Amino acid sequence: MIHKSLIGAAALLLLAGCGRAERPPPPPMSSDRLASTIEKLRQSKPSEPRVESRLAPLAEGEVGARFKAPPLCRLTRDGALVLVARGGEALVRTGGRPAILAFGGPVNPEGGFFTGPGLSVSVGRHAPVATPAEAPGIGWPVGVTVGGDDKLPLEKFDGVWTCEL
Repeated sequence: MIHKSLIGAAALLLLAGCGRAERPPPPPMSSDRLASTIEKLRQSKPSEPRVESRLAPLAEGEVGARFKAPPLCRLTRDGALVLVARGGEALVRTGGRPAILAFGGPVNPEGGFFTGPGLSVSVGRHAPVATPAEAPGIGWPVGVTVGGDDKLPLEKFDGVWTCEL
């Protein structure tokens, strides 16, 4: 009988030990850091989808001879040509195709304003430049505002304006 009671006691000890789990591994970051990360994610706003620019880059082949000889002004964005102006007209690519805009005011090394159906483009320097610094072919940083369509918000970006007058 002792033999059966030893087996029973051993079985009870074995079952009691089965319920114990190993210690869980420590979390990958401290609880304070985890709480801070969760709070930042909770408060972060979803990023707005990037709206495609109304002015797409012009390919060199799209720029005809009438827009290649001085006097002319060119607007580039991130190194790509987006507007070329000469003789009272400006050439842009919008809506997937080239379009001609009219001068809406004076166009000079400081900037210009251009208009067309459903589109307006305003180009202007961020800061004035001393007259002695003016030289043909030097590009200056400008702010650009694209509008003209009440259904779309104004688009603003920075570019480089270069005039050869």
